[in-house]
Amino acid sequence: MLFCGNFKRTVVMSLVGMLVLRHILNRSEEKYSLLALIALMFTLSFAKTLCLDVGALTAREYKTGVKPGDWIEYEINWTSPPSWAYPARTRREILDVEGTIITVTTTQELSNGTVTKETKEGDVAKGTGASAMIFIPANLEVGDWINIEGFDDVSITGENTQVYLGIERTVLYANFSSKGFDILIFWDKEKGTALEIHSSSIYTSTVKVIKTNLWGSESFDNNYLLGFGTLVLIIIISAALIMRNRHMRSKRRKRIRK
Repeated sequence: MLFCGNFKRTVVMSLVGMLVLRHILNRSEEKYSLLALIALMFTLSFAKTLCLDVGALTAREYKTGVKPGDWIEYEINWTSPPSWAYPARTRREILDVEGTIITVTTTQELSNGTVTKETKEGDVAKGTGASAMIFIPANLEVGDWINIEGFDDVSITGENTQVYLGIERTVLYANFSSKGFDILIFWDKEKGTALEIHSSSIYTSTVKVIKTNLWGSESFDNNYLLGFGTLVLIIIISAALIMRNRHMRSKRRKRIRK
């Protein structure tokens, strides 16, 4: 997240802060350069924190955490498998996203080797169609109510950190009982996508992610780009201030010699 996509505004805030600091303190050029650099670093850090806070405040606006091209694969293990053919693996790929409406292609491999494929729409806010149980709004909080087609009174029970496919993720979970089912679901908080589902009724099954492109280098790249971009900005401004100070000192020396 590069300052919530508003890096330019952050730079402007930094420069304004520097100008205000100079006007208020009215210090010498050397002292101003140091204070300006400190102010810039503080403003950039504050802007990042503010951005994260704003993100938390707007989290309850129902937003979709997935985008076209995202996909996730699950393996389904049955403690008490039914006697007929049942899903053993399933893959869901996002074809289109419009607001909270997503179009998903679901491919299932049954226990008898049969492969089925269908494309359906779903609403992550209403928990209908292809979204039911698998996809929920992104960045919900503990206590938020969620809609799952066919189930009533479901809310986020808790939040923790777990490792999936070698990556540490923040997950939300809900534990609820309805219509003869006892269900525990873990969703990726940022993506709003189920990572693990435990369901118990007459038949007991566990659904767990085995492959996905929902995460990988994205968070890594953004964090490092953010840090690198901030460092470059600080270096450029610092160099400009140092050159300016040297130029001013050179001009003063020439006046003194004359």
